[in-house]
Amino acid sequence: MDSPNSPNPYDNMSLEDIIIAECIEDHGNQYFKAFMDGGSSTRQGRKRAHIDRGHVEGHQCLFDDYFSDEPVYTEYRFPRRFRMRRHIFLRIVQDLENHSEYFQTRFDVLGRRGLSSLQKCTAPM
Repeated sequence: MDSPNSPNPYDNMSLEDIIIAECIEDHGNQYFKAFMDGGSSTRQGRKRAHIDRGHVEGHQCLFDDYFSDEPVYTEYRFPRRFRMRRHIFLRIVQDLENHSEYFQTRFDVLGRRGLSSLQKCTAPM
């Protein structure tokens, strides 16, 4: 421990230099260098794992089962599953797409498709 009369090493340093010195002292030079270079201090340059959740296949299956020209489940089965007729359900999906960005199909940075509007609306209904 420093004596009360010893000079403070931070007296002549800018706030930025103090923060850098504290980070190096607390976390080590390698983590801070990775952070300053724009990388993640915890991942150290490793790529993130991509988990394919089958959004495209799920949409296609849902569409083929209920919304195609010749669906697997007929007009009789649709209201039993969704508690409404198909044209009403599709109107609700269309209105939700127009009203809220959440219900629109989005793509990530790499161009991979997320959940479709039908999938997002089917879950709560």
